[in-house]
Amino acid sequence: MIKFEYNAHSPYDGFLDDKVTFEFDNYNTPAYEVFERWVRFMNAIGYNLDPTEMEAMWNGERYDEESGN
Repeated sequence: MIKFEYNAHSPYDGFLDDKVTFEFDNYNTPAYEVFERWVRFMNAIGYNLDPTEMEAMWNGERYDEESGN
């Protein structure tokens, strides 16, 4: 079982226990599919991850420019 969880609010706005949770059974699920689900989850909670760019990173085609690779 895989569970992605995000605290939707900060302790300063009075909603400390408000969470967004995505849980799924990962039995026989390839690692790449788990990664794709993580990317979709991150986008659902407000991030802007480009699925094509994330796939290139997964395949090792794109490196962090700051690391010098």
